[in-house]
Amino acid sequence: MLGDEARRLSGELRWLAGVLGEARNLDVLLAKIGTGSLADRLRQEREQTYDDVVEALESSRARALMLDLNEWLQTGDYHLGSGNEITIEAYAAAALEKMRKKHGAILRRWMTSTDTKPGKIPRSFATRRNSSALFIPTKRASGDTDAL
Repeated sequence: MLGDEARRLSGELRWLAGVLGEARNLDVLLAKIGTGSLADRLRQEREQTYDDVVEALESSRARALMLDLNEWLQTGDYHLGSGNEITIEAYAAAALEKMRKKHGAILRRWMTSTDTKPGKIPRSFATRRNSSALFIPTKRASGDTDAL
């Protein structure tokens, strides 16, 4: 459960992300459109949006957000904990199990598909499979296991 301060900061961060997101969306759209009268109108809108971004970042609201966020990160009530915390090892194991189940289904569909090339596995499966190797326990000389 988030405390009152965390909820307030979350709302403020959503406000700032919304302002920045509008500028990003116009940049992406302009990159896709290229040239023409629509692109010219979007460039004008982009300039206005960037003015809004600068205004928002220079506002006392944004300054207060950055100071409050920093203070909350240093001293926030999340440090106290709720008693429901889990270790990073347990969290990683649960995340990897979820990923294993998901990719097991992807791999089964791929293996039964008739339009795949032999020897090729889905790119998303290979990438995630390789990144999960970081969590594989290794044996130490004393026999203890430890994540890499």
